[in-house]
Amino acid sequence: MANPRLPHSIFICLFSALAVPVQADQVWLKNGDRLSGTIEQLQDGKLRLATKYAGTLSIRWPEVQRIESTQPLLITLAPGEQPPPAGASLVEFKAPQQQRVLRQEQITDIQQPAHFSPKFSWKGNLDLSLDLERDQDSSDKLRLKTSNEFLKGYWRDKLNADWELQKTNGERDRHNYGLTNSLDYFWSKSWFWRGDASFSRDFQNDLYQELKYGSGPGYRFYDDKSGRFELGTTLGRQGYRYYSQPDLRFSILTLNWDYRRFLLQDGLLELYTNGEYSYPYFQEVDYAITAEAGMRIRLTQHLRSTFSTELDALQSTQESHSDWKHFFGLGYNW
Repeated sequence: MANPRLPHSIFICLFSALAVPVQADQVWLKNGDRLSGTIEQLQDGKLRLATKYAGTLSIRWPEVQRIESTQPLLITLAPGEQPPPAGASLVEFKAPQQQRVLRQEQITDIQQPAHFSPKFSWKGNLDLSLDLERDQDSSDKLRLKTSNEFLKGYWRDKLNADWELQKTNGERDRHNYGLTNSLDYFWSKSWFWRGDASFSRDFQNDLYQELKYGSGPGYRFYDDKSGRFELGTTLGRQGYRYYSQPDLRFSILTLNWDYRRFLLQDGLLELYTNGEYSYPYFQEVDYAITAEAGMRIRLTQHLRSTFSTELDALQSTQESHSDWKHFFGLGYNW
């Protein structure tokens, strides 16, 4: 009885069948040899295996008999996949409670899926901006901002925070902080589902607290050495709290973006913009915009300088403002 046609692209989670977990991918050859390392890619008839003892090996694909991997692999099949005939050259892939045997000549590509992170990783940065002016009015501005990105498996968590203090002639006229957290789950190379929440506190203005949360889909166009471009949308709730006016709470639809572009050698210069446009389902509020654009220049492996412009705009019956902020500072990234 013929097997059903296999899809052109499939995901197979490959793990060791031994009782003790294997920390490296295993490749068995038809001559009985076994090689250990990290599978990088199958291309042009060669399987690339990165090893600690011999660098990257290029193994002729027809010599491979069996593969076991500690992480998922994206396997691309040629069109028109049919059941293997008698005597065909086969390769075995093994997974927990599952075993799949495929025709060797029908497999055109193997690589690690871009949306899967086998190990926990943490990338982040901390920026400091300090502006001291001594003209007719003495003005001191201090700002700290951090952005963090955590990856594990198909999950990505973004945690951002900022704190700002400004004094003019010794009197505090700006003091606020904000927190934002976004949790993404990637179900394919490009599509993900996001749940996010943000909180901000202002110690100087009548609008002293903002809270927003929501959930919705997102799409990643690319994320590689050249940069990143993502769009997303969320549907949720937002609330404003005032000292002297009634609080506002309403449903809101938000469009957010994240664009980065690395230029010059090894990404020496980075251009970026990110933000969100919010459309409330509420007559009292027309729109809200939070956006940032700027550039970063890498000075050393971890040190960089940042030039940025930020916009915080709100149009409502109780309050309307468009606050532009310009920053220059130094940052540390890891």
